[in-house]
Amino acid sequence: MAIISNKAEVEALQEQGKTLYHSARYPEALDAFTKAVTRCVVPKASLLDNRAASYEKLGDLHNALRDAQSTIRRHAKDVTGYLRAGRVLQKMGKPEKALQIYQYGLGKISVGCPDDYRLLSCISKKLSRQLSPPKCQDPFAVLPLELAEMILQFLSFEQAIRCLRVSKAWSKLLATSSSLWTCLDLSKAKRLVPMCFLVNTIKRSEGQLSHAILHRLGASDNRAIQLIIKSCKKLHTLEILSSHSLGNSFASLMSLNSLNVKNLIVANAAEVTLDTVCVILNTCKSLSKAEFEQVTSRNWSADWKTHLPNLRQLKLVHGNGRSDARPTGLNLPSLFPLVPNLEALTLNNWTMKDHQGGLSFRALTRLKSLNLRDCRTRYSYNDLPTSIEKLHLDDESGPYLQGADWAEMSLSLLTDLEWSKGLCGVEFLLTISSLCQGRSLERLAINESGLPETELLMLLSSRRVGRQLQELCLSNSGFNDRTAKFVVGRVPSASKCRMTTRANDCEERFPLLRRLNISRTEVTGAGVKTVVENLIGSLEYLIVRQCAFLSADAIEWAKNQGVQVVFRSQEKVVSGRKIRLDY
Repeated sequence: MAIISNKAEVEALQEQGKTLYHSARYPEALDAFTKAVTRCVVPKASLLDNRAASYEKLGDLHNALRDAQSTIRRHAKDVTGYLRAGRVLQKMGKPEKALQIYQYGLGKISVGCPDDYRLLSCISKKLSRQLSPPKCQDPFAVLPLELAEMILQFLSFEQAIRCLRVSKAWSKLLATSSSLWTCLDLSKAKRLVPMCFLVNTIKRSEGQLSHAILHRLGASDNRAIQLIIKSCKKLHTLEILSSHSLGNSFASLMSLNSLNVKNLIVANAAEVTLDTVCVILNTCKSLSKAEFEQVTSRNWSADWKTHLPNLRQLKLVHGNGRSDARPTGLNLPSLFPLVPNLEALTLNNWTMKDHQGGLSFRALTRLKSLNLRDCRTRYSYNDLPTSIEKLHLDDESGPYLQGADWAEMSLSLLTDLEWSKGLCGVEFLLTISSLCQGRSLERLAINESGLPETELLMLLSSRRVGRQLQELCLSNSGFNDRTAKFVVGRVPSASKCRMTTRANDCEERFPLLRRLNISRTEVTGAGVKTVVENLIGSLEYLIVRQCAFLSADAIEWAKNQGVQVVFRSQEKVVSGRKIRLDY
């Protein structure tokens, strides 16, 4: 009976408070509501809301918000607390917080109370519109068409596709702007691309498609290539990243010459045969750049027939990853006279047949870049053209010294030298440095050589390694803290007489060095600090993968100096799981 009488007393006090509230006697109403709340173990949501309303009328917004929050905590599925808290927060000048309270309440209110949910949703939307900018409207409905198209030109292909879904107005604007669809880029496709998507894109371009990157077309890649060649007469670049039936598609690729296609790139996920490569190059005379990254030879011999004066770049990579033990008939002596203007040649993973007198590159008088990695062939230093500026070799594909005519050897234009997996690169660089002055190297990479410290210092002291050096790669070598001091050391100025050189006349050894790779070396934090402190204006990238004596603190310190650091402490563990720790 005591509980019943207490409940009746609470209800009586609440009714008394309501009567006083409607009579605008707010202090007395607040006293009545407070007495009712103190007599309850768990006050009802309506009672707490009544007291919060009294506080609100009296201007005590802090206590009003406290009662509203108490209502939300104790009665989370009741709309009363959310409405009162949002109203008080708006009066306190915090509409963003009020909107958050409304949105939180929409996720808590019971589905069985549709009227409460509708009321709170309506108030939330109204406040959201009030907080929006006063002139929120479609920018393309206001801007002139020419200006809108200029803005849309900055979108990538993927972004343009997403913009088609914004609204009907945007879809119409983008679909009717043919200049936005001159590049078809499927490189980021994560699933099979339907043929209808390709057809619609070509229609939007109105035949203006000039660059196509094909990927994940599945069994439709043959039809896609035929459609592009038939519909896009202005196509100048075709990239095939993957293919399901590429062998059947090259019947169409042979007609690329009629379209005046300049660039053809076939990535390593699209396998082609050496015979197919020969047919394409013999047919497409307009090609300026041809790259085939997955070529299978099947013991065939290449048959080069057509003169290709437009070809500037050629890349052929054997598809097995490593050169086959059986020699392949690339027949390069018959190819070189047909490509007199070739400027860049890349041949990787090939075992080539020995040619009488060795293989000579002298016919390529305009060759600037030569990349021969994992190529088993025979040639001498004298067989390299004097026009070479960029040379990437390793011990398997490097030239041999025996029988070289040193008087005729000259690589004075060489500015980029990369030599992997061996010590022959050091001998090569020291030899050409002693024979001719030439240009100073801008990039030097002697990777995986295991070069001792003494020979490393000799290499860095050669005449061709000087002030113009911008990138230095010495991974898996004898680089240590003493070598670091040598790299940042000072040398006598070339403009001063050596007999009278003073400390003030010295200059930095490598003042333009931007990128340094010393992965898998014995360098410590002291060596890293020496390099970073002394090259503080020029050094941008520091690569120190798997340096056993280098701590994370040194890496963090280098990053704080504004240097981008690539650091990996461990790649594999005994269990076989890969772990990469980047700091």
